[in-house]
Amino acid sequence: QGTTKDLFLKFGENRVFDTPIAEDAMMGFAVGSALSGVRTIYNHARSDFLLLTFNQLFNVATKYKYMFNGAYSVPLIIRCLVGYGWGAQHSQVLSSVLSSFPGISVVCPSNPYDAKGLFIEASKYKSPVIFMEDFQLYSTSADVPEENYYVKFDEVEKICEGDELTIVAISSAVLAVKEFLSNENNYSIDALLLKSSTDIDYDTIAKSIKKTKKLLFIQNSWMPHGLGANILRELQLRRISLTYDELGFPFTPTPYSPFLEKEYYINKKRIENKIKNLLKK
Repeated sequence: QGTTKDLFLKFGENRVFDTPIAEDAMMGFAVGSALSGVRTIYNHARSDFLLLTFNQLFNVATKYKYMFNGAYSVPLIIRCLVGYGWGAQHSQVLSSVLSSFPGISVVCPSNPYDAKGLFIEASKYKSPVIFMEDFQLYSTSADVPEENYYVKFDEVEKICEGDELTIVAISSAVLAVKEFLSNENNYSIDALLLKSSTDIDYDTIAKSIKKTKKLLFIQNSWMPHGLGANILRELQLRRISLTYDELGFPFTPTPYSPFLEKEYYINKKRIENKIKNLLKK
């Protein structure tokens, strides 16, 4: 892949090598490597086919530290690509499913700066980290320092200050939110950017909601059983009163038709319609 181009020339074929298309077997290989003490990066080309690895990932990798009272650690990073417009079997966002298991962190960068900082942060972890890379983000650019730096998984970054409405977004949904905000000055919006679907500073979100009383959660995924429900749960446990709405994908397989894609994916028009409806409530 382009993201690993020529790495084998720098680090050698014993550290960087191609693998067969055998997802379950190669995940087992990666987990075993990490259990033996080698910090392992498994470049899993499509997030959809992580489904084939669940036994190795969730019955072994996420359990050993707990089952053996901390005697074992699994320093494993799993990179996986989320497709865009590639049809029903290659464009699924599984972050909510993956986040429902204890013992794992799911990281969802939304820009190049965060991607580097989060990846270096992941390299310190002794438990599995899934690094979800949305294909829509591969064409974005940003100023990224050459030196190493760390971005905390649970950081909630404020990208816009306001008091009418709180928007919380993650991964490629942030692109649509930034596009909307760059052309909009009719609303006073507190916009918060998440870095992870498992490690979240809910106190920062709660502080914003106490101010605005309204929350629009935007995610590049299906909404039922998703992260929005978990955020709402955390706010309700804090006894915070709010008006809530969410925006994501329709609860259907991803279409391949370009005409249907326009109605499926998040865009600034859909964001504005949600904001208008939420502010009326």
